[in-house]
Amino acid sequence: MRWKLRIPLILLTMGLTSKLFQLFIGNGSFFNRLLYIFLTGGVIFLLERTGLNNQKVHFSFGVLIIFVGLSVDYFSI
Repeated sequence: MRWKLRIPLILLTMGLTSKLFQLFIGNGSFFNRLLYIFLTGGVIFLLERTGLNNQKVHFSFGVLIIFVGLSVDYFSI
């Protein structure tokens, strides 16, 4: 079974940027929340423009990418 990388890469991007903002930015000011939205949107836009989201991979590899994104956000220090 083949699956496009669109959803797994979006979830991986959101998990990684969320953890980076938790570690380095910290406070929840309006500017920082806006910066998070624009950074995440920018990475997703770049993935769309390069065509990386249209690559097809096996279903289990897509689930692994999603698991990595969630585990980085929730289980790392």
